[in-house]
Amino acid sequence: MEPFTVQHALFGVDTPAGAASDADLLRRAHFVVGLHPDEATEAIVDGALRHGRAFAVVPCCVFGRLFPWRRHPVTGAAVSSYVDFVDYLQAKHPAIRRAILPCGGANIVLWVPPGALASTPA
Repeated sequence: MEPFTVQHALFGVDTPAGAASDADLLRRAHFVVGLHPDEATEAIVDGALRHGRAFAVVPCCVFGRLFPWRRHPVTGAAVSSYVDFVDYLQAKHPAIRRAILPCGGANIVLWVPPGALASTPA
């Protein structure tokens, strides 16, 4: 097994010259973590799902005006609150789990354990 490494990178944006692309980072990753990732939250979830990677993400800001096409999976209303955003992200795949972290503020973590994506439909 390779040694544990941490890769800090911009995600969900155009890749600067000489930097690894999102796809390159995900192909090499075993687990993806996004803590308060702002606009990159959905890109992290989508990329991890697309590449079959386990992940944990703590969503924060909704950015409803930047992403007006997001719709709540049950009501169909625009995603406009933190809970709406968490529901929207969790609905992307049945393997995504939800837990509450023991802290204040944006404290919901969405996660997929290692191996879970290999056995569930996308």
